Amino acid sequence: MAAAVFIKIFPFVLITLGLLPSAIWLLFYLRQDLHPEPKKMILKVFLWGMLVAPLAVLAQYVTLAALDVNHIAAAAGIGLIALAGIEELLKYLVVRTEIEEEPDFNEPTDAMVYMIAAALGFATIENISIAFSIAPEGVSPGQGINTANLLEASRVLGVRFLGATLLHAFSSAVVGYFLAVHFFKKRGLWTIWMGLGIATTLHALFNYLILQSVTLNGLVFLVSSVCMVGVIVGLFKHVRSMASRSTNLANMRTASQDTPL
Repeated sequence: MAAAVFIKIFPFVLITLGLLPSAIWLLFYLRQDLHPEPKKMILKVFLWGMLVAPLAVLAQYVTLAALDVNHIAAAAGIGLIALAGIEELLKYLVVRTEIEEEPDFNEPTDAMVYMIAAALGFATIENISIAFSIAPEGVSPGQGINTANLLEASRVLGVRFLGATLLHAFSSAVVGYFLAVHFFKKRGLWTIWMGLGIATTLHALFNYLILQSVTLNGLVFLVSSVCMVGVIVGLFKHVRSMASRSTNLANMRTASQDTPL
């Protein structure tokens, strides 16, 4: 009886496993925002991040076909950059089109929060797809429960928790930082392109390292993960100080205007 019930809920188990890494990181980074955004807005951006993931796959497929990476060796490096750039651009467009005009988009930290939410939604679809690819027949009425596949899916998603899922949050946090500079420090559009360029380069570099080594040295992997978290937290601190300086400057201007001559 228990096995029959588990067979029915097995797809939901895989979906939960795929969602869990993103959910944990999202809860962690939301704590960096001293003035939390409306949950419905966070959910909206997260879902849009999920929705654009298939579009990214389509665009990447077309790009790889155009570059002919299987026959032109020099195109491989360009392909890695192009694939990462497509993902970074789509995640950015989610925030730019869905959040930019919202009244709740009113603090520098908001740019990073929403970019990370979109990124983790994107990563969720990747994780769910991988979970189903590893355990497509994890349970079946004829074979019963295949715990080995389920454990393997859990192991891979655990690695992605500190790897690809964190990378999505990291690269989008970089874009979010430059987006904050653009909007709240009134810098030119070049700041956003710079952010997208840096995020794409870092994303492509990580993918290159993964391709070069099936199993990265555990210490190197852990150190890189800690560094990514540290950079994101540092960027949050910087945009919070950016907001604080802007507020203090505005108060000083108001006070000087109110001072009688």
